[in-house]
Amino acid sequence: MAEGALDQTFMTTVATMAGIPRSSQLRRICSELVDARRMFERRGWLDNPAGYHREPPPLSQFTTTRKRAWSTGATIDYTHLRFDSDYRPHPDEPGRQRWLDYEKNRTGHAFILEHKGKARPWLVCVHAFGMGTPLMNFHGFDANWLHKELGLNLLFPVLPLHGPRKPGFFSGGELVSIDYINALHGFAQAAWDLRRMVSWLRDRGAETIGMYGLSLGGYNSAVSCALQDELDCVIAGIPAVDFTSLARDNENWITRSRRDAAGLDWQLIDDVMGVVAPLKLKPKVTRDKLFIFAGLADRMAPPSQARSLWRHWGRPAIHWYEGGHVAFQWTPSIKPFVRSSLERSGLVQAGGPA
Repeated sequence: MAEGALDQTFMTTVATMAGIPRSSQLRRICSELVDARRMFERRGWLDNPAGYHREPPPLSQFTTTRKRAWSTGATIDYTHLRFDSDYRPHPDEPGRQRWLDYEKNRTGHAFILEHKGKARPWLVCVHAFGMGTPLMNFHGFDANWLHKELGLNLLFPVLPLHGPRKPGFFSGGELVSIDYINALHGFAQAAWDLRRMVSWLRDRGAETIGMYGLSLGGYNSAVSCALQDELDCVIAGIPAVDFTSLARDNENWITRSRRDAAGLDWQLIDDVMGVVAPLKLKPKVTRDKLFIFAGLADRMAPPSQARSLWRHWGRPAIHWYEGGHVAFQWTPSIKPFVRSSLERSGLVQAGGPA
């Protein structure tokens, strides 16, 4: 009950942030989505969503700075990676200039924990909605456990419009509005940035790389593993993977009536969002290296979300726990499942650190 209440409180907060859209705003959104669907259909991306995504250039220009943070009562020294994202929506794609006007979002960021000495496997930890700072990311993934106890090198990317990339007060706030073109570009840029960072790790000599995403990070990890075959493991934790259904289920009655009046229907939204939809992109990672965990009482990413991904991924290993979304870390069975997943994928040696 308590975990469900936490989920509901967080969902109410997010809904309040999204606000009630004006009718003129909805008409503009509908017009952009119609134009986007025509463009995507003309270029064959509705039938081949992977074709929407371009190959990003190598990440060769970057800066690194040594910093210190506190997490779970301990000091963590880390490296802050910065680079030009270089992501641009397609020429003539609706909402392109508006997206480029998010100036701080043009810079990519990641926080790195790397062991000295012998080479170690890398785990790319893709954060949830509202996160994106060292403190929140390190705590959310229990960085001390993954880095010190399991012996992994860790890279924590900052998703678009989050953390130091956010244009407003709340991390990720611009992604939760009804402006679906923003979400489209956000998911596309996340996939772009993640592929660049994975290739950067390979260029630095990394031989084994896994990806571990939480909630929104599970969404982006699922998209990423459909666009690259360089991952040795993908763990989708409490994944939200059907953006359209979540938006529809959480729509208030005022927005519904205005959306209907503007001619903005869910099929149009689903068609456009399909090019960045985990359930419409086929993973390049083999089923034995795909893993999912989810909560039976989750109100933010309901169990149907994880079941859909599980079926789409060919029924890989999945762990169900009797809890909610926000407080998933309270569940003692999750760590053993994550560790087992990492061991089965070769990132961690059974019975000891890598």
